Amino acid sequence: ADWNKQMTRLATHLRSGDPYLAGKNFTLADIPAGMLVQRWMVLDFDKPKLPELDAYYARLGERPGYRLHGCNGMP
Repeated sequence: ADWNKQMTRLATHLRSGDPYLAGKNFTLADIPAGMLVQRWMVLDFDKPKLPELDAYYARLGERPGYRLHGCNGMP
């Protein structure tokens, strides 16, 4: 429940319209946040639908390094 609450807060922040946490550009802040989002996405438990996180996860997945270490199917 706490993790869902934090992911909901992150999704609310992403509703601002900027593609990344600190604005229009990918920054260091997106690395640890992206790993948490990836883990949240792949683990099987009840979670709210957060389209902003889905879009953020997809954007991160466009980055070669994130595809290798984040969107790699591992929890």
